Amino acid sequence: MPSVSRTARFSAVVEEVTTTNGATASMEMPTAWECDEEAECVEVPACNDEECRTTLDVRIHSKWYDLSGWRKAHPAGAHWIDWYDGRDATEVMDAFHSAKGREMYKRLPASAPDTAAVLEASTAPYSQTELNFRKLRA
Repeated sequence: MPSVSRTARFSAVVEEVTTTNGATASMEMPTAWECDEEAECVEVPACNDEECRTTLDVRIHSKWYDLSGWRKAHPAGAHWIDWYDGRDATEVMDAFHSAKGREMYKRLPASAPDTAAVLEASTAPYSQTELNFRKLRA
């Protein structure tokens, strides 16, 4: 049986399975994301025989994205994505990424609405200084 983190957050697909007595039943199977270098993402099974992947949620410009599938493809390394899990990465996104990179993140999958709501409630709102700085850069 795959192990699942207590903090795991998944989207799910419903799959029909046949039981040992021949009856059919619906079963929710957790899914995750797999992304390539161009931030093109596909939904994949979250669990294999040993473990289940969790989401990796990062806020950019007030929207939460699930970067779990993108982390391995990130050109500067997965450790940068990992550090921002549950945090806001707006400033680093704008300051250190090319115009192409600043457009690519918009193609990444959004975090599940319930996950985004929990994270938003536990993350500090943008300060007026941050908002003013963004206006200055625009």
